[in-house]
Parts: sequence; structure tokens; C-alpha cells
Amino acid sequence: FLGSLLLASGIEFLTGWALEKLFHTKWWDYSEKPLNIHGYVCLRMSVLWGVACVIIVNSLYPLTVTIAEMIPQVAVIVMLAVFFILGAIDMAATLAAISQMSEKLAMLTEIAGEIHQVSDEIGHVISDSTLTAKRKASEGGALFTEKAQRFNELKDEKLAEFNDLKTGAAEKFKAAAKRMMALNERMLHLIGDMNGVQRRILKAFPTMKSSHYTEAMTALKAFYRRHRRENQE
Repeated sequence: FLGSLLLASGIEFLTGWALEKLFHTKWWDYSEKPLNIHGYVCLRMSVLWGVACVIIVNSLYPLTVTIAEMIPQVAVIVMLAVFFILGAIDMAATLAAISQMSEKLAMLTEIAGEIHQVSDEIGHVISDSTLTAKRKASEGGALFTEKAQRFNELKDEKLAEFNDLKTGAAEKFKAAAKRMMALNERMLHLIGDMNGVQRRILKAFPTMKSSHYTEAMTALKAFYRRHRRENQE
């Protein structure tokens, strides 16, 4: 029991640490559990590992040995080769999916930053247009007070400036809105473009966290949960 507890906990700790260092993603987190070590392992899970391994060694392993001894040696070699190849393929596919997910999170974070920037630009266009319009109106009023005889000339001049101002602001607003729509579409496409391995990872590790791309990971997990609900319905 103690050997299983220590060995399994060591493997869990090293695996969690390596995954976070390599892919900046914490696949599981025991930080809220008592007696945990950096969130990678905790006493409760370590005890469960020990109990599970004792059951496997004392109950399942003898049965497995009995069945294995009944299989011809040649068949055992073939089966081992097949299982090894399948395992290698699965591991390669999983690592590729993890790498692609990390790249996707980075791209989503970059797009989110651009969306915030465009949003700020739209706010500045509206704000600048309002302030400029107020300044033009103020200038027109001051000039009208000083030179009432030029009212008609000033009126036409200021109206033309207002129209130019509105046209310029409208064009900037349309361009920014168009860019915003393109960024949103690109983000939705990236979030929705998940292969089966990536969905399996999110299903197996629902508490997965990203230390570099928190918002992007939250959006990805939210889309996956919504996708699962829709499929179940």
C-alpha cells in the first residue's frame, strides 16, 4: 500500500509538473484539497491510489496472469506488438492535440487582445467625434456672437464641417465594426474547430487551467460544455 501510494503519487506529481511546464496548462488542480503539494497531488488522492493498486495487485493481477498463461507465446508477442503500436499512435495523437490546443489558446488570446483594441478604437471614435462636435458648436456660437452679420456664411461653413465630421466618424466606425465582426468570426471558428482528441482531453480533465491563457481556456471549455449539451439534447 505504501509503495503504491508513493509511486503513483510521484508519477502524478511529475506528470502534472511536466505538462504545466511544457504546455503552460494545469490539467488537474488539488489546491483546494487539504494536504496538497502545489496542487499536483493531495493526501486523499494518494490514499486512493494506494488502495486501488492493492486491489489490482491482489485481485486483478493474478487473474490476468492466469489468462495470459493460456495464450500461446506467438499470440502474446503479436498482441504486445499491436498494443504497443496502438499506444504509440494514441500518445502521438494526444501530444499533437495538446500542442495544437496550446497554439489555439495563444491565437485566441491574440484575437481577444485585438478585439479589445478595436473596441477601444470605436470608443475613441465616438468620444472624439462628440468632443469635436461640441468644440465646433462652441466655435460657431462664439463667432456668431462676435460677428452676427456673417451668420449665414458661418452657418453654412459650420454645417459643412459638421457633415465632414459625421462622414469621417461614420467611416471609421464602419471600418472598426467590420474588423470586429471578422475577429469574432475568426474566434468562433477557432473555438469550434476541435478534433476528437481535444474534446476527449477536455472531457477527461474538466478542471484544466491555463497559466498563460486563462480567458481563452475558459471560452474553449464553455464552448465544449455547450456542444455536449446540444448533442445530448
